Amino acid sequence: MKLHGSVTSLEGGSNFATQTVNTIVQSGIFEGTGVNVLKGCTLVESSFDIFIQGILGLLAFTTLFAKRYMESPRRPFVVWGFDASKQAVAGMTVHILNIGIAEYLTHAVGAAALKSDECDFYFVNFVIDIFVGVTATYLLLAIVGVFAEKFNYEILRTG
Repeated sequence: MKLHGSVTSLEGGSNFATQTVNTIVQSGIFEGTGVNVLKGCTLVESSFDIFIQGILGLLAFTTLFAKRYMESPRRPFVVWGFDASKQAVAGMTVHILNIGIAEYLTHAVGAAALKSDECDFYFVNFVIDIFVGVTATYLLLAIVGVFAEKFNYEILRTG
């Protein structure tokens, strides 16, 4: 079993839960019990981390199904299935790569000196993926759109 210690609230101050966890962890009550107290946030270190990953994955897949039932006109199931599977595979690939990068930067590079943890690195990777990835996709789509208009390629037209 693993407990997360040295919790800091988002505002940088202390709240009751933060004080309680810090008091329990610093008391040394878990010494010799086999409980591993982790410093900071982890992504895949414990069964709780894996449980949270599963819940988030289920939420992501649920949104794909909800989108299907809200679209009008509704595409055939096979067409929607191919589109949804493409989005799911791409999302899982980026997620797994971000976890790998966060794990590497935390453990191999030595993030302790930087006072960072896995979640910090994951968040930075995610934000970069969103801003750079969405911008690159938008620009490529715009270029393809101009190309389709200029050379009258109906198959390349979108939206």
